[in-house]
Amino acid sequence: MGAVTETSAARRSFWRAPNYAAWFTADTASAAGGSLRALAVSLAGYAVSGSTAAAGWLGTAALIAQQVASVFGGACVDRHERRTLIVINAAVGVCTWGECGGAVRGAHAHLPAAARDCHAWFCGQRLSW
Repeated sequence: MGAVTETSAARRSFWRAPNYAAWFTADTASAAGGSLRALAVSLAGYAVSGSTAAAGWLGTAALIAQQVASVFGGACVDRHERRTLIVINAAVGVCTWGECGGAVRGAHAHLPAAARDCHAWFCGQRLSW
Protein backbone atom coordinates (compact mmCIF):
# COMPACT_ATOMS: atom_id res chain seq x y z
CA MET A 1 0.00 0.00 0.00
CA GLY A 2 1.30 3.39 -0.91
CA ALA A 3 1.18 6.57 1.10
CA VAL A 4 -1.87 8.73 0.69
CA THR A 5 -1.00 12.16 -0.61
CA GLU A 6 -3.21 15.19 -0.51
CA THR A 7 -3.93 16.90 -3.77
CA SER A 8 -4.48 20.61 -4.12
CA ALA A 9 -8.20 19.95 -4.66
CA ALA A 10 -8.43 18.12 -1.32
CA ARG A 11 -6.85 21.05 0.52
CA ARG A 12 -9.23 23.59 -0.99
CA SER A 13 -11.34 25.49 1.48
CA PHE A 14 -15.12 25.17 1.50
CA TRP A 15 -15.34 28.95 1.29
CA ARG A 16 -13.87 28.84 -2.21
CA ALA A 17 -16.51 26.42 -3.45
CA PRO A 18 -19.21 28.02 -5.57
CA ASN A 19 -22.41 28.80 -3.64
CA TYR A 20 -21.03 27.54 -0.31
CA ALA A 21 -21.06 30.98 1.32
CA ALA A 22 -24.67 31.53 0.23
CA TRP A 23 -25.72 28.11 1.52
CA PHE A 24 -23.87 28.63 4.81
CA THR A 25 -25.49 32.03 5.35
CA ALA A 26 -28.96 30.72 4.54
CA ASP A 27 -28.56 27.64 6.73
CA THR A 28 -27.27 29.71 9.65
CA ALA A 29 -30.15 32.19 9.30
CA SER A 30 -32.63 29.31 9.15
CA ALA A 31 -31.23 27.75 12.32
CA ALA A 32 -31.29 31.08 14.15
CA GLY A 33 -34.84 31.72 12.97
CA GLY A 34 -35.98 28.31 14.18
CA SER A 35 -34.48 28.91 17.60
CA LEU A 36 -36.06 32.34 17.86
CA ARG A 37 -39.42 30.92 16.78
CA ALA A 38 -39.28 28.23 19.48
CA LEU A 39 -38.46 30.89 22.08
CA ALA A 40 -41.16 33.24 20.81
CA VAL A 41 -43.85 30.54 20.94
CA SER A 42 -43.01 29.73 24.56
CA LEU A 43 -42.84 33.41 25.54
CA ALA A 44 -46.18 34.11 23.86
CA GLY A 45 -47.70 31.15 25.68
CA TYR A 46 -46.40 32.50 28.96
CA ALA A 47 -47.63 36.03 28.17
CA VAL A 48 -51.11 34.72 27.41
CA SER A 49 -51.44 32.21 30.24
CA GLY A 50 -49.06 33.40 32.95
CA SER A 51 -48.18 29.76 33.53
CA THR A 52 -44.73 28.33 32.87
CA ALA A 53 -46.22 24.84 32.56
CA ALA A 54 -48.64 25.96 29.84
CA ALA A 55 -45.82 27.78 28.05
CA GLY A 56 -43.70 24.64 28.18
CA TRP A 57 -46.49 22.43 26.86
CA LEU A 58 -47.19 24.92 24.07
CA GLY A 59 -43.52 24.94 23.06
CA THR A 60 -43.42 21.14 23.16
CA ALA A 61 -46.59 20.85 21.08
CA ALA A 62 -45.18 23.29 18.52
CA LEU A 63 -41.95 21.30 18.19
CA ILE A 64 -43.85 18.00 17.85
CA ALA A 65 -46.04 19.53 15.14
CA GLN A 66 -42.90 20.77 13.37
CA GLN A 67 -41.34 17.29 13.39
CA VAL A 68 -44.53 15.62 12.12
CA ALA A 69 -44.90 18.22 9.37
CA SER A 70 -41.24 17.70 8.38
CA VAL A 71 -42.01 14.15 7.23
CA PHE A 72 -44.69 15.32 4.82
CA GLY A 73 -42.71 18.43 3.87
CA GLY A 74 -39.76 16.28 2.82
CA ALA A 75 -41.95 14.24 0.49
CA CYS A 76 -43.41 17.45 -0.97
CA VAL A 77 -39.99 19.00 -1.54
CA ASP A 78 -38.82 15.89 -3.37
CA ARG A 79 -41.69 16.18 -5.85
CA HIS A 80 -41.78 19.92 -6.60
CA GLU A 81 -39.38 22.69 -7.60
CA ARG A 82 -37.50 23.81 -4.51
CA ARG A 83 -37.10 27.48 -5.39
CA THR A 84 -40.85 27.90 -5.78
CA LEU A 85 -41.45 26.13 -2.47
CA ILE A 86 -38.91 28.37 -0.72
CA VAL A 87 -40.75 31.48 -1.91
CA ILE A 88 -44.12 30.01 -0.87
CA ASN A 89 -42.72 29.04 2.54
CA ALA A 90 -41.36 32.54 3.11
CA ALA A 91 -44.64 34.20 2.09
CA VAL A 92 -46.76 31.92 4.27
CA GLY A 93 -44.37 32.41 7.20
CA VAL A 94 -44.52 36.19 6.93
CA CYS A 95 -48.33 36.16 6.77
CA THR A 96 -48.72 33.66 9.62
CA TRP A 97 -46.26 35.29 12.02
CA GLY A 98 -47.51 38.73 11.02
CA GLU A 99 -51.02 37.69 12.02
CA CYS A 100 -49.72 36.26 15.30
CA GLY A 101 -47.88 39.49 16.02
CA GLY A 102 -50.99 41.49 15.19
CA ALA A 103 -53.08 39.29 17.47
CA VAL A 104 -50.71 39.74 20.39
CA ARG A 105 -50.35 43.47 19.79
CA GLY A 106 -54.08 43.99 19.26
CA ALA A 107 -55.00 42.75 22.77
CA HIS A 108 -55.83 39.31 21.40
CA ALA A 109 -58.76 40.65 19.39
CA HIS A 110 -57.75 38.62 16.33
CA LEU A 111 -56.71 35.48 18.16
CA PRO A 112 -58.47 32.52 16.54
CA ALA A 113 -61.01 30.60 18.57
CA ALA A 114 -58.86 27.46 18.42
CA ALA A 115 -55.99 29.25 20.17
CA ARG A 116 -58.35 30.52 22.86
CA ASP A 117 -59.76 27.03 23.36
CA CYS A 118 -56.25 25.57 23.64
CA HIS A 119 -55.38 28.21 26.21
CA ALA A 120 -58.50 27.41 28.20
CA TRP A 121 -57.71 23.69 28.03
CA PHE A 122 -54.11 24.17 29.19
CA CYS A 123 -55.02 26.51 32.01
CA GLY A 124 -58.37 24.94 32.94
CA GLN A 125 -60.16 28.26 32.90
CA ARG A 126 -62.58 30.28 30.84
CA LEU A 127 -61.28 33.28 28.97
CA SER A 128 -62.88 36.68 29.03
CA TRP A 129 -61.11 38.67 26.36
